[in-house]
Amino acid sequence: MKNVFGYPYSKTEDMPCDGARFITNRADAALKKEIDDVFGKALETSSKANLPGWLKTLKLICYVGAIIVAFSLLRNLGELTLAEMYGNAPAIFYGGGVCLVLWAVLFCVEKLKYKKVDDSGEIDKALESMEELNLRSEEQLGIPHDHKKVDVLSFRYTEKNGKIKIKEELFYKHMNNEMKLFRNGDDLCLADIDTVYSFPINDIKKYVLKKKKANMDEWNKDVPFNKGEYKQYKITSNDYGTIFCRYYAMQISDVFGEYEVFFPVYELEAFKAIADVPTEKE
Repeated sequence: MKNVFGYPYSKTEDMPCDGARFITNRADAALKKEIDDVFGKALETSSKANLPGWLKTLKLICYVGAIIVAFSLLRNLGELTLAEMYGNAPAIFYGGGVCLVLWAVLFCVEKLKYKKVDDSGEIDKALESMEELNLRSEEQLGIPHDHKKVDVLSFRYTEKNGKIKIKEELFYKHMNNEMKLFRNGDDLCLADIDTVYSFPINDIKKYVLKKKKANMDEWNKDVPFNKGEYKQYKITSNDYGTIFCRYYAMQISDVFGEYEVFFPVYELEAFKAIADVPTEKE
């Protein structure tokens, strides 16, 4: 079964998703160029506000190193004094201290970089430009004003001997994408800023709750994942910001084959409001 938002991994080119055949509308070339330009500027602004990738990695290594040293010391504290532990392994103390200092320095530098960009107004300008383009895109693509914002999961994968393996990024496997959900005639539709995907409701067969949790790159909702309406789903996070959440597979079957769309468990009600098909557990 193919995943609509599964992308074959390639080192040399951007590959289309496996569900490209469900695309029914795209932004025109002029608007698409504006969108690409604004996203490019947004990425440039983001890079100014954040540490380079190698420094982010170093910051993480320092954080993990300091935590490991701290836990090691606490575990042995009941049996040895700090002086005895230092006498036995001074390198651990020095290593832990260096990790802690480096992490603190990089943390402060990152905060200062963000504050500098924030004070310049570049972030607000980027957000305003993206919102203006978003509204124009909705008008051009015919997205109704009463659409629902839902999270939909995508991923990159490799294939070997007919078996699909989701590619693990630095700290996650699934990208959590905010999309627009709406009904158009007899179709359930999902749209991003420049593309509409349409799925005939009669071809949607069921929603299957997966056994394993998705590990997602970010949280899109205004309410924290462990508060309010989302608390019931027992969503968790780790020190690296990875979000862990159960998810459904909306299964689609037609004469061309079988497909699925992954979405977090908290979005089921929104999907069932359009395509009220059976749910089951894997």
